[in-house]
Amino acid sequence: MKTLKEQWEEYFRCVYPKAVPILQEQETQKAFYAGAVVALRLANEAAKLPMDEAVVQMEKLASEGIDFCDDVLNSLILSTRKN
Repeated sequence: MKTLKEQWEEYFRCVYPKAVPILQEQETQKAFYAGAVVALRLANEAAKLPMDEAVVQMEKLASEGIDFCDDVLNSLILSTRKN
């Protein structure tokens, strides 16, 4: 299993393949870690629920994240088609 640091580094290399200003890198890293901590807290809350409720909550969280990523990717695809 990867650490958050390893996930961050992989994410950053994929999203920012070229050099970026240090401030942008720092702010992006803060946002990445904040999102990870929120997700862990939500998962911990779900873990305290009865199994069937926990599964529903985790599926909702996963769906929300996937939907967001799909929206981002679709907007990127549309913007590249306009250019």
